[in-house]
Amino acid sequence: MIATLICAMTIFAMAGCGQSTDSKSGAEASQSTQAATDQMRDDWEKALETAGEARNELSSTLKNAKSMIKDAASTDDSATLQSAIDKTQEIYSSTSVDSDRPDSSAAAYQSATDKLNKATTTLTNQTTALTEAIATYRTKLPAMSYTVTSNEGYTYDIKIAGLNMSASVDTTKGEPGKVAVAYRDSGVTHFTITNTTAGKKAPLNWEDKDDSLTGNFGSVEPLYSKNPCGDAGDDGECESYIIGGKQYWIPPQATVPIRAEEDSPVVEAHQFDVDESTEGDSCLNEGQSCGGSLTIEQTVSDQMIDTLRHPDGWASLYMIKEGYAQTPYNAGANLERAENAGSGPDYYILAKTAGI
Repeated sequence: MIATLICAMTIFAMAGCGQSTDSKSGAEASQSTQAATDQMRDDWEKALETAGEARNELSSTLKNAKSMIKDAASTDDSATLQSAIDKTQEIYSSTSVDSDRPDSSAAAYQSATDKLNKATTTLTNQTTALTEAIATYRTKLPAMSYTVTSNEGYTYDIKIAGLNMSASVDTTKGEPGKVAVAYRDSGVTHFTITNTTAGKKAPLNWEDKDDSLTGNFGSVEPLYSKNPCGDAGDDGECESYIIGGKQYWIPPQATVPIRAEEDSPVVEAHQFDVDESTEGDSCLNEGQSCGGSLTIEQTVSDQMIDTLRHPDGWASLYMIKEGYAQTPYNAGANLERAENAGSGPDYYILAKTAGI
């Protein structure tokens, strides 16, 4: 009996041990399944965030591309960009980012994540394609390059591409019989400023090396051989300059500023490192209108718009302050001048495009 009892107890204990092992294995399996589900959920959330960012980036690029050719001169190059815009719009409209959370199954999470990743690839590839189309369009537009030299001998190379004007009419403004014609740089202008001083860091402000304010590396102006303000009466007055014996006019506020953007590293450091560059898209920045408007007779608005969209050329100007001796431009004596046709100051011509 004792032997039988011991045997029974042994069998019971073994059975109990077996049940404990099975329970432990089940818990581990459950934990492993939950961990896998959590990972899939995390993957889906990251994919959703990435897809949303890709869609926003494409939307921003598409908006910029549309503004670049809106109200600008129509050319074969702008038609090519418009074709890229149309294709991008179609892809943007047809590529959705599904933010609905899938059910908790692993298969549902995996399927949703795959769809988001596919959308990200489609949106990103189209952003790249449209960006390349914009760059190609920019290369077809007027460009210029020049060197700025400070009195201390610091040098900066400036490259500017994509100069283009847009113009449109607003019939709701002006007295009866008159309209407002708005004009501005079309937002394609891209510039690069590089410190080329051999082996030296260069001050942010070449005009005053001890001033940390953003330096002005030229003001690019559209020049017209026909006075755009001629039909505006007292509502507008164009600056006028004599260049190479020929008279040109500049519409009010049409300046494209060439200066480092406020959030660039050179502004934060108050200097350019050796061979460091900064670049930007001047007239896409907030607060930089790069244009103005003129009120004219409605009957001549079409001709005015056509004139404003087709400047004779562009020039980067730097004002001669109180004579050459007071101007912080070491090479100024060797530069061509834009002679003010009125009573204002003359300007150095840092560079100009063909046609001027």
